[in-house]
Amino acid sequence: MGKFPLNILFILGFLVLSACSNGANNEKLSIYFFGDVPRDREEQLHKMIENEIGEVEEEIYISIEPVQHERILVVIAAEEGDLYFIDQSKEVFFDPVGLVPLDGLFSDEAIEGSAPYVVENEETGEEQLFAVSINEQTRFIDELDIELSNEMFAFIDKRSPHIELSKKILEALY
Repeated sequence: MGKFPLNILFILGFLVLSACSNGANNEKLSIYFFGDVPRDREEQLHKMIENEIGEVEEEIYISIEPVQHERILVVIAAEEGDLYFIDQSKEVFFDPVGLVPLDGLFSDEAIEGSAPYVVENEETGEEQLFAVSINEQTRFIDELDIELSNEMFAFIDKRSPHIELSKKILEALY
């Protein structure tokens, strides 16, 4: 058996195992970073979120991971995350069908910088924003002095049980 079929079998096996534990994390809001965010910034991100939105009932889990296509695929497919920040080199994961519209959360300037993530609604003909670009001018990147080799994009999974809180967090970090 070649490498490709073994990788597919590994990913499918991991998806099955991940799906079995999926329902246990509904009380936790999970934020995944796949990009240049250093792992030692997790505590600072928690503090920034807490300072901006105050105490919340849900536990906030932050995972900072390297940009690995297979890992991103597994996390999204297993519905592990609510809010995602992904390196723009992995734009293949942008699919507006599974994302929450972010209209009204950001300024026109922010929306202009996120033009690749604006999609026309086929029913209404109106444009909708489904993700935002994350770059060196983004609040948390700037304040935590993070250097990005590639810009990122952020979105909220439509299957999240924490959509409103995810919007508040995204807005606070942006």
